Amino acid sequence: MSESMPSSAHSKHHACPRCGAARVHRSRRRSGFERVLSFFGGAFHRCHQCELRLMRFGPLTLRVNWLESLKRHASLGILLAAATVAILIAILWFGRLRFSGGEALLLPF
Repeated sequence: MSESMPSSAHSKHHACPRCGAARVHRSRRRSGFERVLSFFGGAFHRCHQCELRLMRFGPLTLRVNWLESLKRHASLGILLAAATVAILIAILWFGRLRFSGGEALLLPF
């Protein structure tokens, strides 16, 4: 005979972290970012009582709104890093310009 999981253990495993309700069901993926996370094993859920969206990745449970803010901050960081690299390349490029006499080109700032 197969043993079933006790109801208290089942509800504790799938309980909402905000309100503690046991009625947490699977939720649809809403963006390409969520599809990528789902491809790597993320499962999206929603609390039926307080409407909180969650992503479960193995034993880790994250709020989806936290993931969205993480995505925004990561894209801003990548943009700033790319701008910094572009500025450094421009500085190095203009710093290497030379006149035919061997003098460095000085730009009046």
